[in-house]
Amino acid sequence: MKVISKAEILAVLKNADNDELMENQEAGFIAYSEGKTCIPEVGHLYFNQPPGDCHIKYGYIKGETTFSIKVATGFYENYLTGLPNGNVLSNQKNKPGEYYNKNE
Repeated sequence: MKVISKAEILAVLKNADNDELMENQEAGFIAYSEGKTCIPEVGHLYFNQPPGDCHIKYGYIKGETTFSIKVATGFYENYLTGLPNGNVLSNQKNKPGEYYNKNE
């Protein structure tokens, strides 16, 4: 699995053909509207101690060879310990675990 940083995404977008990007987005929405996608309901995890949540979105276009998964988290008291509030794959205080920071 390759995790793509924000810097890598911005570098690709800088040289991207905006018309091609829009065509691809349009094709994805059309595939979705025509029932050619598999997009299950959003998965949710809720935490009391420490307070936070995680949601997981995933799906693919039928017949394609790739799929996408997005995991987003929020632990609302992490700022008190200097940890990032979002995209932390651990619900233990003071233990960031492995994470992808979308702001890097």
